[in-house]
Amino acid sequence: MMTEETKDQELNPSADLPMEEPSEQTFVSEEKGIEYPHYEAGAGDKALLESFFEKLKRIASEHASVSVFKKIDELIKEARQEYDALRQQERQAALDAFKASNEGSEEGFEFRADEIGQRIEKSIQFIRQERQEYFQKLEKQKEKVLEGKTRLLAELRELVDKEDINDPAQAQASFKSFKKIQEEWKALGNYMGPQNQELWQSYHALVDRYYSQRHIFFELLELDRKKEFLSEKSHSGAIAGIGQ
Repeated sequence: MMTEETKDQELNPSADLPMEEPSEQTFVSEEKGIEYPHYEAGAGDKALLESFFEKLKRIASEHASVSVFKKIDELIKEARQEYDALRQQERQAALDAFKASNEGSEEGFEFRADEIGQRIEKSIQFIRQERQEYFQKLEKQKEKVLEGKTRLLAELRELVDKEDINDPAQAQASFKSFKKIQEEWKALGNYMGPQNQELWQSYHALVDRYYSQRHIFFELLELDRKKEFLSEKSHSGAIAGIGQ
């Protein structure tokens, strides 16, 4: 049996729906407490470059997020250009030395960075790989959310279309299904993609239809109760008249 409290909850969607549609910006919060390294461009110091990239490597590993990788991309640009320039200078110096000892020939020349350079390159490769894996994972998550929300919209649409406002038992069962859909929708989180607005509009439109139908259901239920009360009152009056 539905209590008045249950009825009020079913007719009040505000407790179940967010006051404001989340935007893409709300999906990633601004990272706090992360101390990003700073490299002074033009220093030309490979030891400083190694320390700089090592710190970025640690941040990428421990604090992977869209905003963190965006910040890393900004910081790494000039430092990477400077390292590439230093590496090219070292390569040219090694090539000149090789040619000087091989009658000017480059045949057989191979260049390999020193230990510091190798560690820098490993850090750069690590950051690149972490970034790639993170965004691949993010893309799979987006696909999962889109598939889930698309499925839930289909279930909600079917539920709304089949709602029978004249059947209290069916109305009770449909409300349980409706709440389950709402819980799953929230659990999936926000979809980060161009269909986000369309998904939310479709969802809210169906939720509005559902609550509108339930409002009609409770109005009809209240009307039936009043009719029953008046009928019983009239019947009791008639019996009392006969008794007199």
